[in-house]
Amino acid sequence: MKVALQHLPKWTKQPDHSRTAWLNKSIDCFWPGLDTAASQCIRDSVEPMLRTMMPSFVNWIGFEKITLGPTPLVVGGAKTHGSNSEDAMLELEIAWTSGVDVILSAYVFGVRIPIRLHDVQLKTTVRLDFNPLVDELPCLGAVDVSLLDELALLDFGLTIPPGIDLMALPGVQQLVKHVVRGSLKTMTYPEKMSCPIMTNS
Repeated sequence: MKVALQHLPKWTKQPDHSRTAWLNKSIDCFWPGLDTAASQCIRDSVEPMLRTMMPSFVNWIGFEKITLGPTPLVVGGAKTHGSNSEDAMLELEIAWTSGVDVILSAYVFGVRIPIRLHDVQLKTTVRLDFNPLVDELPCLGAVDVSLLDELALLDFGLTIPPGIDLMALPGVQQLVKHVVRGSLKTMTYPEKMSCPIMTNS
């Protein structure tokens, strides 16, 4: 029973969280556009960082493919914070069994080495800071995204095309998850990832 209660959405356990059926229906409608926007935001944020860390023997590194897949995330509860005319803040409990498909490739001495990330599952709490609010449509200058806690669930597949399962190798799964969790600290509040929506905002 205790284990089952842990999987209940926050609105069933915490009175300051709201039910989110309306939000999940909206996400279903917006998901194709969100997929495109988020994929571009990830590309723009991560690729420059990878290239600054790129050793001299790597000729190029970047994403060949980024898609969040057809399955939208599910919001289990929402909590708003005091806002003003400049910004608004929203906390969301998120669970996602996704169809994520990402191919990151590096060219080492001219040889292409691709790694594919797929079938991501996660559960966490995300803070969205809509800042700044502006008086032109769509009225949102940018969204700052932060993780508020450790990932309650994190699982994914990692392969080298056409199908070599890296996660099946001894010690790789623990190492990769440790690296991923460490990398996500750069997005853990008060750190954030900024996704501009309007130019010059």
